[in-house]
Amino acid sequence: MKTKLFSLGLAVAVALSGQATSREPIVEPALLERNLLANVDDSLLSESAGVVAEADSGNVPAADPLESPIQPESGEPSELGEPLRRPWDVEFRLRLAATYDDNIFIQARDKKADLLFHVAPGISYILGDRKLEGSYLSLRYDANAVFFLDHSEFNAVDHDALLRGQWQGGRLTLGGFFQFQNLNSSDNDVGGRVNRQIYSGGASARWKWSDKTALELEVEARKTDYETGFSSKELLARSWAEYEYSQLTAVSVGVTAGTVEVTGSGRQNYAQLLGRVTYEAARKLKVQIRAGMEWREGERGGSAVTPVFNVNAIYTPYELLDLHLDGYRNVQPSVSTAGANTVVTGVSAGANYRFLRRFSASLAGGYEHSEYVQQNGNSGSGRSDNYFFVRGGPQYELNDHCRIGAFYEFRKNDSSRSDRSFQNNQITLEASIAY
Repeated sequence: MKTKLFSLGLAVAVALSGQATSREPIVEPALLERNLLANVDDSLLSESAGVVAEADSGNVPAADPLESPIQPESGEPSELGEPLRRPWDVEFRLRLAATYDDNIFIQARDKKADLLFHVAPGISYILGDRKLEGSYLSLRYDANAVFFLDHSEFNAVDHDALLRGQWQGGRLTLGGFFQFQNLNSSDNDVGGRVNRQIYSGGASARWKWSDKTALELEVEARKTDYETGFSSKELLARSWAEYEYSQLTAVSVGVTAGTVEVTGSGRQNYAQLLGRVTYEAARKLKVQIRAGMEWREGERGGSAVTPVFNVNAIYTPYELLDLHLDGYRNVQPSVSTAGANTVVTGVSAGANYRFLRRFSASLAGGYEHSEYVQQNGNSGSGRSDNYFFVRGGPQYELNDHCRIGAFYEFRKNDSSRSDRSFQNNQITLEASIAY
């Protein structure tokens, strides 16, 4: 029965791909500072590792769509060869996948295995500049219906909708976004599967003061509702002063002020003093480094000063090979421990290689250390986690619109709390269509 279900999914994908007409895919706006340790479900479109399998959300904060990050180049072109005559375009996509997961609840003992089926349709619409450099309005929506063969009570449908726009006029650029996500997946902090809704929105303004200087202002609000765990609301404002040191390098200084309120733990206020360096050598090497100090204080007592940073680097030595490196350190409220914050430090790296015209192979791995510290005057939790993962596999493009792939992922969490440690293996077969 399992074989028949997945064979039917692949047959549908192949049949549809044969009827599609060749056309360039839409380039979707990337999200700021998203790294490979983040939950796969947080970006239903993500194909950096080519995996649709269930993955833990880890402790990485959600991405900030206010800035354009440096992200790995995928097999999809990022620019059109010729401009379209019409000022808009639309893309439809469908992904079918089957995943064997040997620990669906990421438990240390009494592990439960199951076969999961994914049906993930999506649509994107862009009005204006498809390169997302000038003025545009874009709307993206993706659903991910997940069906468990033996644990059907956990069947769910994830939703990810993003509305984003930008207006550019002379020296002034204005932007904004709103995103809604309903996600059902495993979470390292909670130690099991959890449902959550995430609402986020923001606006940005950039003023080109002179040929070499610019000022930026960003504001963002975010609300996260957990079915199991502590929910939170956050509001922040950030400003940057940028100087173009050379044609390849820009340096910036910035400040951030924010407040976050966690259910049952009160309010925390924080401020950051940051520096930022961006280097871009054509399309071959792109590097962005952001680092500084954060001061955080809770209304019920407790304060901390923490170094924070984020590093993104992409290197394309030649057209068929992409390499990427990401590092980060940040502070965020714990979902599972009252009054605690999680200081997360991590690094990940990966490669994608295309060969024989229609074949490609990807490999990625990473490490993350999470330290739980009490912020609001409660006794220390003493918990620390060390999380590892590796994932990869081959893909084959049947034509310009349809591809199939097979992927393997291993992940392991060593926690000072024995009930939060786990090992997990996943094997995924998938087919995807975009036209």
